[in-house]
Amino acid sequence: MPANDTVMRGLHYRTGEPIEIGIREGFITSIEPIPPIEPYGSPLSGIDGRTGSLPWIGPGLIDLQLNGYTGMDFNTLPIPEGMTERMTRALWDEGVTTYYPTVITNSSENITQAVRAIALARDRDPLTQASVHGIHLEGPFISTCTVERTLRLGVLSEEEEVAAAVSRP
Repeated sequence: MPANDTVMRGLHYRTGEPIEIGIREGFITSIEPIPPIEPYGSPLSGIDGRTGSLPWIGPGLIDLQLNGYTGMDFNTLPIPEGMTERMTRALWDEGVTTYYPTVITNSSENITQAVRAIALARDRDPLTQASVHGIHLEGPFISTCTVERTLRLGVLSEEEEVAAAVSRP
């Protein structure tokens, strides 16, 4: 097995047991228990010589509907350049590794502008691209009245315009 680029030590989120995680080129290559050095103490107590003050390690959290965080908001337009990337890093600091920015009811132009800004942020930043798995659209897209009116008129221009924003010009 090739050498790992990174080795992380921590406490397993379910068992509390100390583990060592090997990572190579961004992929987990191994998860191994850390063997005890001393025969006494608890893994949670930090007195057995193998845990010290290790952090907890577990799977990343997923936020399915995120309007904003720490004063940053996906619905205050225009979305400043770099805000989505800063929010991604702030969420990672809290353990959220995957999220769906939420764009709420607004005009078609404003929804399109927000979707385009989020999509461009994904293009610029690999961590944001890995973290933003989609965009949660609210507003006219969940109203049966709007859907009926749109279908009756025979046009889907609002939905097509928003979809085009993700594709970029």
